[in-house]
Amino acid sequence: MSYDAYIELEPLKDHWIDLEDWDTIPFGWEKDGVRGYVFSDSENKTIIVAIKGTSLSYLPYGGGPISKNDKFNDNLMFSCCCAKIDITWKGVCGCYKSGWNCDNTCLHKESNVEGSYFISAKIIYEKVKKDFPDSDIWLTGHSLGGSLASLLALNNSLPAFTYQTPGELLYAKRLGLITHDSHKLPIYHFGHTADPIFMGVCNGRTSICYHWGFAMETKCHTGLSCVYDTKSKLGWKSDIRSHGIVPFIEVIDNWNDITNGKDDVASCINEENCKDCQHWNFV
Repeated sequence: MSYDAYIELEPLKDHWIDLEDWDTIPFGWEKDGVRGYVFSDSENKTIIVAIKGTSLSYLPYGGGPISKNDKFNDNLMFSCCCAKIDITWKGVCGCYKSGWNCDNTCLHKESNVEGSYFISAKIIYEKVKKDFPDSDIWLTGHSLGGSLASLLALNNSLPAFTYQTPGELLYAKRLGLITHDSHKLPIYHFGHTADPIFMGVCNGRTSICYHWGFAMETKCHTGLSCVYDTKSKLGWKSDIRSHGIVPFIEVIDNWNDITNGKDDVASCINEENCKDCQHWNFV
């Protein structure tokens, strides 16, 4: 479903993975914004909202050319201070002060600004809840879509199963979504060690994210992280192409064989003591 969330049915219908016994309702495809599908079982008992991640033409079935709104929201959600990395970057909001100082009050305000993907995703969820008031709603997505799924899960106490998400914990804190019992929610982030975005290492002047104009500076996730060690088990190197969902699906499907029958899935743990943006002063 997270894979299918990238597929616009008319031009790419040959790439769609058909899921028997699930009906689909598309959302967002008529404009540049939050897109995906609502999947419902035959009795509408279970509803799964699958949200598309960032469109990247560089990756197989990456959703087409880079969306300006996708890029803006990536830089808003996963940067330390409005994507103001250095003097050559304009930033996506006006919270930067000077040096390594950032206006924290401004960040909290800008994170929840009207028109942000989180606000749009909330509107989509509220419509789904209205249309299916008695159904169990689950959330899923890949990359940016997975981060939005987990934020909606936090906001509405729902289960979420996400794939290769950038670290969204800092943004969740700025939205005021983290409470003393947030860790109890069934939010699972599946990813692997050769994915530089999931691992939070696609940053710095030599990184491909920097050169593509993405300020992917965070690494900490909410909920539980289920990390497949593709570096040691498969000899993969950290590579932006490993962020694509297609190679990761193959890893998950074959993990039992890869580990010689020792593991069916990766272990899931809380990222205790994970810290983002420690070199910044939020004042």
